[in-house]
Amino acid sequence: MAAQKFTQGTIIKQNDDALTELFLITEGSVRACFDGGEIHLGKGDVIGLCDLAYTTHTCTYIASEDTVAFGYKVNAGSDDLTLPGSSGDFDMLLLNSMIRQTCAFLDSFVLLEFNSNNLYSYLKERYEEYVILCSKYIISPKALPGFELIQPFTTEDSIASWLTSYYEAMSKLTPEQKKAMAASRNFLIGILLKASLDTHAVFSLAQQHYDYECAISSVLLNEDHLDFLDLYTGILTQATKNNADTTALSTTIGRMMIYMESLSSIDQNLYKTRNAQYRQTLEKLESAPAPRDASATSAELKNSLDAILRYADIDPEEAATFKSSILNYKLLQDRNAQTDEASKLRRTITKLFYDIYNITFQVSLTDANVPLPVKMFLNFGFVDEELAGLSNATYLASIVDTLKPNPEIGVYTLYEWLKAIYNGEKEPSRNAFETDYATHVREMRVSGRITPDIEKKMLQDNAQKVMFELENLFPTANKITYGRVSTFCPVFSEHNVLKELKDMLVTPELVARSFRDIRAVDFSAFYRDTVYSYPSVGVNQEFVPIEILPELILFPNVGTRGIMWQEISGRDRNTPARMLASIFSLSELHTLLIRMTGEYRWEICRRIQGGRWNDLSDPSLTSEYFDYIQFYRKNHDLSTDAKEKIKTALTKARNSYREMFVMDYIMWIQYESVGSPRLNKVSRTILFSYCPFAADVRAKLQVNPLYRELLTKYDLKKTQKLHRMDNLLHRFTSANVPIPAELEHSRAYIES
Repeated sequence: MAAQKFTQGTIIKQNDDALTELFLITEGSVRACFDGGEIHLGKGDVIGLCDLAYTTHTCTYIASEDTVAFGYKVNAGSDDLTLPGSSGDFDMLLLNSMIRQTCAFLDSFVLLEFNSNNLYSYLKERYEEYVILCSKYIISPKALPGFELIQPFTTEDSIASWLTSYYEAMSKLTPEQKKAMAASRNFLIGILLKASLDTHAVFSLAQQHYDYECAISSVLLNEDHLDFLDLYTGILTQATKNNADTTALSTTIGRMMIYMESLSSIDQNLYKTRNAQYRQTLEKLESAPAPRDASATSAELKNSLDAILRYADIDPEEAATFKSSILNYKLLQDRNAQTDEASKLRRTITKLFYDIYNITFQVSLTDANVPLPVKMFLNFGFVDEELAGLSNATYLASIVDTLKPNPEIGVYTLYEWLKAIYNGEKEPSRNAFETDYATHVREMRVSGRITPDIEKKMLQDNAQKVMFELENLFPTANKITYGRVSTFCPVFSEHNVLKELKDMLVTPELVARSFRDIRAVDFSAFYRDTVYSYPSVGVNQEFVPIEILPELILFPNVGTRGIMWQEISGRDRNTPARMLASIFSLSELHTLLIRMTGEYRWEICRRIQGGRWNDLSDPSLTSEYFDYIQFYRKNHDLSTDAKEKIKTALTKARNSYREMFVMDYIMWIQYESVGSPRLNKVSRTILFSYCPFAADVRAKLQVNPLYRELLTKYDLKKTQKLHRMDNLLHRFTSANVPIPAELEHSRAYIES
C-alpha cells in the first residue's frame, strides 16, 4: 500500500474508530493517547497493534511531527486473524513494536496508578493544612461540598504482578531469540493477541484510575469555584483585609497551582482561566483601600437568637439548651469536624431547631409584624448574627422582604409554601416513604388510631396538613438539599458560604430563564398526554399534549443538591411535579435544574407506564433504557471501549439505572444539543426517540453525520403524525365546526 503523509497535529486514528488496517511508521513520531496517559511511537512502530484482538481503536493517535506511515489491511478481532506482509523482517517489526508498546503502556499505567493514589493523600493533607491556616488567621473553616465523600481508590481488578517483568524480559531477548519466536506465524499471532489482551486489561484499570482521579481532582479545581483554590484564596483575601502577613500563604497557593497544572485530569483551559482570575484577585487586594469598620451592623440584628427564642416562647430549659449549643457551635474551630463531640452538638441543634421552627411558624401566621430576625430565621435558618457573619446577616436582612412566592412561575420559599398549604392553596408533599397526606390519615383510621369522624376533620384541617409537611418533608429535604449529610446542621453559618450570597441566591426569574432554556432544547420535557373528545364530529378519544411546568420549593440553607421529589400530586396526572432545592445554591443552577428535569422524565414515564415501566414489549423511555443498561454487555452496537465506560458509569451511579439515565440526559442537553458527542450510539438513539430536540436545534444538527439518520427517521414520523392530524382537523372543517384550540395546539406541538 502507498505511503500516507500526516502533518504535525493530525489525528491519524480516533478512539473508537474501526480497526481495519495497521500503520507502520517509517518517518516521524506519533502519540498514542488514552484516558490518563499516553505513549510515544517512533520509526518501526505499528499503529493499532495493541487492539489486534478487538475491532476498534482504544487510543487516539496524533502525529507529533510530520510523519509517514504505510497502511496494511487487517481483519482484527476475528477468529481467523491473518497478519499482513510475508517477510521475516516484517514479522520482527510486529513483534518488537508490540513488546515496546506493551512495556510502555505498563510503565504509563504505573505512573497513573501512583498519581491517583498520591492525589488522595495530597487532598487530605491540603484540607488539614487549610484548617490549620484558618486557625492561624482566626477564620472559621468553610465546608467543601463533596470532600467528605472522598475515599481511597478501590477496585476488584488488578494487573498481575509478574506481567511487567514478563514483557521486560521479553524485550531483553536477543535478536536471534526473537527471530525464532516470529518464525511461526501462528506462534507470532498468539503472542500478539496475548499482548493485546494484556494491554486492554491495562486500559480498563487505567480508565478506572483516571475516572477516579478526575472525580477527586475536581475538589482542587472546578467551574463552580467550590474547590481548594477558592478556599485558600478566601483565607488570603480575609487575611489581607486584616493586615496579616500572607507571604507564606501566597507561596503555598503557588505550589498548589503548580501541582494542578501537572495533573492530566484537570482541564488546562479551566486552569488557565482560574489562574488568571487568581492573579486579578491579587491585584485587587494590593490596590484595595483600607477595610471599613464592620461594627455598624443594623441594631435590629443584635442578639438575634434571644429575639427568636422570645418570639417562639418555648420552654425555658429548651431555650437555654439551644442557646448554649449555638454558642458551643460558634466556638468550634472546625464546624465540619467528624468528632463525636461535634456530631453530637450538630444533632442537638438540629432537633431543637425544628421544634423551634414549627412553633415560630405557627405564631407568625397570626402576626402582621413579624420581627426581622424571625423572618430571617423562617426563610434562611438564620439564628445568630456572629454565626452567620455580619456581612452575610446584613445581606439576608436586605432581601428577606423581597422573597415573595411566584405562583405563575411556580417558585416558593419554604415559608411561603407552608403558608400556601395553611391557606388551602396547596396540598402537602409525600413523605420519604412515598405516602401522601390523605393516605397517611387513612392509614391512621385503618389502624384504629383515629375514628372515621376525626379522619374527615383531618382531611379538611389545613393546620394538620402544615404539621405533616413540617414533620415529614422539611427535615428530610433540608438535609438532602444541603448536600453534605455527615456535617449537616440546619442553622445558617458563615462556614457554609463559599461564594457571595448574591451570586448564589435562587430567584424566580433565574428559575424561569433556566427552564425556558431547557425547553428550548428539549421542547417536550414537561408535556403530558390528556384525553380529548368531540363526539359530534367522530372524535371519541384523542390524546393531546398539555404542558405542566413543575413547582420548585426553596429550602433555608446554603446547599449543593436539588431533587425531583414527586412527579404528580396525589393521583391526578395533570398536577405539577414538585422539585426541591436550596435558596442559596452552591451548584450551578442551570445544571441543577437539568438534572431534576432528567429525574422528572424518568419518574413521570414510570408513573404513566405503571407496572410495565421496564417491559420492552411496551416501548417507553424507561423500558428501552432499562433494557439497554441491563444487557449492554451483549449489545453488538457497542464497542469494547463503550462497554467499559458503561461499566465505570454504573459504578459511579451505584448501579442505579435512573441515575445512569440522568447523567446521560445532562450530557444530552449540555453537549449533544450543540453537536459535541458524549453519548454512545445506543444511548443517543433512545434519547433522540423520547427526548427529541426542538426544531431550531435539529436544524443546526443536520450537518452532523452522527445525527443524520436519527433526524431522517424523526422527520418521517413527524410527517406521518401531521398527516394524521390534518385528516382529523379536516373532520371539523367539513362539518363547519371551528377547530378546537386543543387540537390546534396539538398540531403546533408536532411541528415543534
